[in-house]
Amino acid sequence: MKKLLTLLILGTVAVSSVAQENDEKAKKILDKISEESKSYKTVEVDFKLVIKGGDMNSNQSGTAKVKDGKYYYETETTKVYSDGETVWTYMVEENECYIDNLEDLDGGINPGEILNIWEDNFKYQYNKEISATEHEIKLHPVDAKDSKYHTVIVTVDTEKNQIKKAVIKTKENVLILFTITSFTPNVEIKDEAFTWNKAKFKGVSEIDNR
Repeated sequence: MKKLLTLLILGTVAVSSVAQENDEKAKKILDKISEESKSYKTVEVDFKLVIKGGDMNSNQSGTAKVKDGKYYYETETTKVYSDGETVWTYMVEENECYIDNLEDLDGGINPGEILNIWEDNFKYQYNKEISATEHEIKLHPVDAKDSKYHTVIVTVDTEKNQIKKAVIKTKENVLILFTITSFTPNVEIKDEAFTWNKAKFKGVSEIDNR
């Protein structure tokens, strides 16, 4: 019995030690990416976006721009502008624009948030090595009760210190797969790129939810 208890204790200590090593390894990788991203004035990415869950089943490609908390992205069906306070969501086929306060939106895609999602109240664990320069890290919200996320898995490139892919599972069982196909930092982007301009869209209907 004593021998069995000793083996169980040693096994628990070993598992705990491995988990701690994985947490530290993940932190070291993510800290380097965060440091690199903070050196960028702007970022422009091309991406593929898959959203599944409930009545949603979408598979699209798009482009996004990020600068100082502001962002813009577009796909085949949507153009989304945010100046950091307000979000304008233009639905192409419907020719409608929904206007919301950023702080009121729980869902949707924020490219700026995805690019460094681990920085906002997440605990992380190294999951696996995909290649010598690609690694997978699993994230869980520190405050699971108040978070809109259930699980996030990011694939990162440690040679370029950039995120390559994020698999996001929300509490509403929505699965979001965001894959970056090109990543260009420090391109010149004017502030008006992040603000809705109704004059550019003829006959558009605005729905103000603020």
